[in-house]
Amino acid sequence: PNLGRMLIVHDEIAAGRLQTVGDIVNDAVRGYTTNNGYAWSWAFATFLDGHPKYQGRFRRLQQQVRSLTFNSEFRKTFQPDLPQLSREWQVFANELEYGTEVPRVAIDFAAGKPLAPSGAKVTVAADRGWQSSRVKLEAGKKYRLRASGRYTIATSPDANGVVKPWPCEPGGVTIRYYRGRPLGMLLASVEPDVVPIGTRPPMLEPVPIGLDATLTSESGGTLYFRVNDSNGELADNAGTLTVEITTAN
Repeated sequence: PNLGRMLIVHDEIAAGRLQTVGDIVNDAVRGYTTNNGYAWSWAFATFLDGHPKYQGRFRRLQQQVRSLTFNSEFRKTFQPDLPQLSREWQVFANELEYGTEVPRVAIDFAAGKPLAPSGAKVTVAADRGWQSSRVKLEAGKKYRLRASGRYTIATSPDANGVVKPWPCEPGGVTIRYYRGRPLGMLLASVEPDVVPIGTRPPMLEPVPIGLDATLTSESGGTLYFRVNDSNGELADNAGTLTVEITTAN
């Protein structure tokens, strides 16, 4: 079930042992003799091989797999992107589910601009992972987030076998929960533009927004959104929702 390796990754993360890029690459030569080491390397290879930004470079590294300099070649190949790659890898591993389509959850880390006095409206796709609002929040300032729209969060057959969509609004549907929150609920995260390698990204602890919430950003950063759903079940979602962002008194 779940290829076995995925369950090992889930158990390791639940125990607080989410491996960073440095952990995996440092262990690459000697780590395959254990189930845990193989599971982590498999997950990392799955991430790199499916990611539109990293796939080409990763596949070219096949020529180096028998070399004792593989680790240094890896770092040289990905050096320009290592901080961003390290951050996205942690998010990917934390949200890894059977059936995950890597391109669908690949994150475009588009830095935001300060919120205009009139506010902003952002469209969020229900069938993708984290998406940049392109709005930058100031540290210590309060913001009002109001979401609207109807979208499909799942499909299932009715008593006659006809596949029917599950309509959803930003508050989510309470007939099913994912990770303790209503399926389809709007989530947010405020991400610093620069995150040192090895630092836990805020996306690992998303903020529930739903239909309406006030958000205070302690350190400031770009605001990201997604709907609450398993990364392995995003393909049957459809539609978008709109989030209105304004400053709060």
